[in-house]
Amino acid sequence: MKKRILQWIAVATVGSGACAGPLHAEDFKPVFGSEDQTHRPLPPDALSAVRAHARTTEYSDCAAGGFVGSAVDLTGHGRPDDWIAETADGCAWGAASVAIWVLKRESNGFRVVLFSGGQTVGLNEARAGAVRDLQIVSQTAGHYAQTTYRFDGKAYREAKSRAVDFSDPADCKRNRDVCDVR
Repeated sequence: MKKRILQWIAVATVGSGACAGPLHAEDFKPVFGSEDQTHRPLPPDALSAVRAHARTTEYSDCAAGGFVGSAVDLTGHGRPDDWIAETADGCAWGAASVAIWVLKRESNGFRVVLFSGGQTVGLNEARAGAVRDLQIVSQTAGHYAQTTYRFDGKAYREAKSRAVDFSDPADCKRNRDVCDVR
């Protein structure tokens, strides 16, 4: 039943264009979705980094399980050396959000540079000498949340966010780009 609900949310989100619209409007290209069927197991050193980090969170019980993800290029140098990961077995999944780990490759392995939750992750266009910004989106039938993160040299920090309550007409009036496409 839980998997069916999550599939419905993914279909409703993708089918409505609600996540894709705002991501593209701000030049963020989706690179990771919680329901992607193309995720693959993490490389051993990335898996070790995620498990070590998971042990320090409220999801410590997930650390022993499997993790999957997508290789991405956070620096824009053309090589997908970094990873975005989630649990493989649904551990730390909610109705509208999954735990997401962003791992940056460094000379001595991988380091978790963002731990958050959501449904999709988008990257903006690469800028010379800068790590790309991330945007994480989640949505249900009742709300939409979007957070943009900027890399500060050590980790991703929240740069801006917005939350939209679909049952609030004033909120929808201020956020037509989200409400008008659901």
